[in-house]
Order: sequence, then C-alpha cells, then structure tokens
Amino acid sequence: MVDELWAQDSKVAGQSDKTVLLEVNNPLYEEARDALARFAELEKSPEHIHTYRITPLSLWNAAAAGLDAAAIVGALERFGKYELPGNVRADIVDAVARYGRVKLVQEGQHLLVLFLGSTIGNFARPAGVKFLREVRRILQTGDSLFLGTDLEKPIPQPLQAYDDPLGVTAAFNLNLLARINRELDADFVLHPFEHVARVSRERRGVEMHLRSRRKQTVSINKAEFAITFLKDETIWTESSHKYCAEEVLLMAEQTGFRCAAQWIDRERPFAENLLIAC
Repeated sequence: MVDELWAQDSKVAGQSDKTVLLEVNNPLYEEARDALARFAELEKSPEHIHTYRITPLSLWNAAAAGLDAAAIVGALERFGKYELPGNVRADIVDAVARYGRVKLVQEGQHLLVLFLGSTIGNFARPAGVKFLREVRRILQTGDSLFLGTDLEKPIPQPLQAYDDPLGVTAAFNLNLLARINRELDADFVLHPFEHVARVSRERRGVEMHLRSRRKQTVSINKAEFAITFLKDETIWTESSHKYCAEEVLLMAEQTGFRCAAQWIDRERPFAENLLIAC
C-alpha cells in the first residue's frame, strides 16, 4: 500500500501513461483529491486506491479554469511520495502553455458551431428541441450547426457502452458522489453504492443510476438537509436518448434549421448532421 499520492510513470506502448494513484485511507486524502480533481480525470475508484490520469483534455480544462502549470506541478510535488518524473513535468508545462494561442474570429464569413459526440441525447427530448431553438436564435441565417446524434441500436450495444467491463463508466458515475462530497460538504461513502445501467424502451435510451446497497442516511451540509436511501433505491444520474435518422431531420425543421447533409455510421450506429440556419 502507498501512504500518499504519487505519479506513476509506467510505459504503455512506449509512452508514459501519466496515471496518478491516491490512497483513500491516507489522512491527506480529501485535500489531495480536491487538488487532483482540478487537473486530472478519475478513471477507477475501488475501495482503497483511486486511479486518476492526467490527459491533454484535463490539462486544457484546468487552464481554462485559470490553473497554471506551476500550480499543477506544485500540487503533484506537494502530495507526491516520489519525485515527479521529468517528462511528466515537461508535458504539463507544454500542454498548459498551448492554451489560448488559437482564437476564432468571424469576419464576414458564416459561423460553424460544433456540437459533437451525442450530448444532445442527455437532454429530455422536449429540452433538446428547446436547446436547438436557443442555438438557432443566436445564429445568423446561413450559419451552420454540426450536430452529433446517437442512433437507436440493439439492446446489448448500449449496455456494453454504459456498463463496460473495465469499470470506467462506473467510476465516472460514482465520481458524482465524490464531487457532491467535495463541493456541497456531503458525507457519501462510495462503496455502498453501485453503478447500474438500464435500457428504457419507453424513453428510447439508456439510464444511469447509482443503487444503494443498503439502507443509509447521507447529510448534504451546504444544502442543509439529510436523505435516507432504502436498500436498492437508486439515484438517477444520467439519461442518454437515442434517435432515428429521420427524427433528426424533423427536429431540424422544427427549430429553424434545414439538414444539408447527414453521415451515418451504420455499424455503431451514429449520425453526424450538418444543419443550416434558415
């Protein structure tokens, strides 16, 4: 067992993987966890040791929030059991220095807005339509929205994505409780909750829940209330709605766009849609 936070410089395919391990039972756990959450992504959260990874995206997000390389390196050195590897330090400095170098300026040309992935599916369907109307409201005629949409698929496929064997999605889901602990001074204990993914035929999508393994009471101090969970009661944490290709065309028409092109990956299935503001 380790007794503090350290950066692990193991080699994967010839490259440092920049993982960071944090022992839950360490007296400095909460302080180190709060520092890590600002610039690293939680990958696994078993009972004793949590695994984080420093990625270009996590460093970019940290820079966007006002964190500089010195603060990131300082946190790793402060809590580190071992000396920070030189290549990790150099990569952090380089990645953070890149933030803000490129800026997009519209000068007499049409604007292209990217909304990639399948984030539109996290909205309930009426809310998704409302969101697209709001986007259209701020665009000029002729501007474009490049919209990603997850399409309906056989049941085993979405379950594999939302309940993967490595437990990455489960760690992501449980991290919501850790964030509530950190930001709202709650006292969730993570291991009495388990990640659950459900396919909803009625809502045509996947729901993510956290199921209470036992009866337990949690206090959320900054919200000034406590809540009791019964055994097998769940917290509904996320929805991911799936669409059919024709539905996207109709949604575009309802919100002031026309679909100029649609590219469909039928193996996954997924659609990228080029919507033009009318």
